[in-house]
Amino acid sequence: MSERTYKVPRWLDLPEKILVFTVDEFLAFVGVAGALIMFSEIWIAMPTAALVVVGMRKFKGGENSAKLLHWLYWILPDTVMRWKAIPPSHERILAG
Repeated sequence: MSERTYKVPRWLDLPEKILVFTVDEFLAFVGVAGALIMFSEIWIAMPTAALVVVGMRKFKGGENSAKLLHWLYWILPDTVMRWKAIPPSHERILAG
């Protein structure tokens, strides 16, 4: 076994990365940069997208994306973050 053929992660719980960003940071960067580039503000787009990523990293505080999803679950309206598999609490019909 050669060291070049296998990549052993340093920690088992490392998140997936795209370049130097985690997946959620990459999506935020591309979303902000893409929106501002569409409005022909390329000189403002990259620094603003970088500030958004830095803000996300500070908010997460070194934790995983679950903290961000937990915050979004309580802040966003019910129609955005509704669990599809769980029936509403007023329905008493159980499967089986």
